[in-house]
Amino acid sequence: EAQLERLGFTWEHPFDAVDADDWDDMRERLAEFQAKNGHANVKKKHDVDPALGFWCNEQRVAFRERRLDEHQIDSLHSLGFDFDPPKRCGSAFMINLRELTAFRDENGHLDVEPGTPLAAWCDA
Repeated sequence: EAQLERLGFTWEHPFDAVDADDWDDMRERLAEFQAKNGHANVKKKHDVDPALGFWCNEQRVAFRERRLDEHQIDSLHSLGFDFDPPKRCGSAFMINLRELTAFRDENGHLDVEPGTPLAAWCDA
C-alpha cells in the first residue's frame, strides 16, 4: 500500500460522491450536453466527459433507491433525462440479435432471406 501511495496512487475513485454543491454543477453540464446533442441520455461510459457519464449513472441509481428529492427529479425530467434507459450492448452478437428480433416482430417468422448479412449471421 505504502509503495503505491508514494507513487501517487489514490484509493478513492475520481468521481466518488458528488456533494450537494456539485450536484447543480453536474446538472448544468448535463444541460449543456442536452443542448448540444438533443437528448440527456448520457451513457455510463461517456468518452468525452467520463465524470458526467458516471454522475448520470449515479442519478439513475439514486432514483431507484429513492435518494433524489423532488426538485432533483423534476430538474432532471425537465431535461428529458431517462432514469431507466434501454440497455444497449454494442457487441456484434447483440446488434444482430436485436436485428433478428425486429425481423421476427415485423414478419412473424425467422426465415431470413438468404444472401443477406442477417442470414449470414444466422448461418454462422
